[in-house]
Amino acid sequence: MQEVRAFLVAALVAGVCGCAPSDLRRHFDVTIATEPAGAACLLTGGAEPVGAVPAAPAVVRLEQAPRDVRVFCTLAGHAPVVAVLPVGPDRGELVSAAVVAAVAGPMYAEPVLGGAHRYPSRLDVALLPVRFATADERDRFFANRMDESRLHFDQPIRARKSMCRADEFGCQHTIAEMGRARDEELARLEELRKATPAPQ
Repeated sequence: MQEVRAFLVAALVAGVCGCAPSDLRRHFDVTIATEPAGAACLLTGGAEPVGAVPAAPAVVRLEQAPRDVRVFCTLAGHAPVVAVLPVGPDRGELVSAAVVAAVAGPMYAEPVLGGAHRYPSRLDVALLPVRFATADERDRFFANRMDESRLHFDQPIRARKSMCRADEFGCQHTIAEMGRARDEELARLEELRKATPAPQ
């Protein structure tokens, strides 16, 4: 009886949401555009790298997830910018979950609810020109930006480390990826600092 119910639920989910229950996660193509064009952007979700744009505008493919995406963009002669690509509810998936819950019960609706998120199709990021009166002013500005980047990454890295065993490969790999994303962002800031002229 339980197997029959599982089969019916699987058929219902596939019929309602148009996807196989084993592959409920979708992907979204998102255009990252900057003004002016040409900025390079790093994308992270929960401090984990999820994509990169070598020169905007460009399209990135993001896996469905219940979290916002941080978009960090740099362009020579402009101040670095952090923008947020917000995740929102997928109304179609929410309706699907409601139907599954009504027919089969709330516990069977959870897999559908797990996929009830979507990203907008476009994010526009504006970068402002930046000039400094002295080299010290420039260096202080970028030192503050680097501190902000470290703060963004280090807290989730510490939290993940506290939950991981030393022999847990998948978890340790995630921590390494988070550290790599942090170091890449810091390196981009240092490159931008060096490329930003200031009076001697």
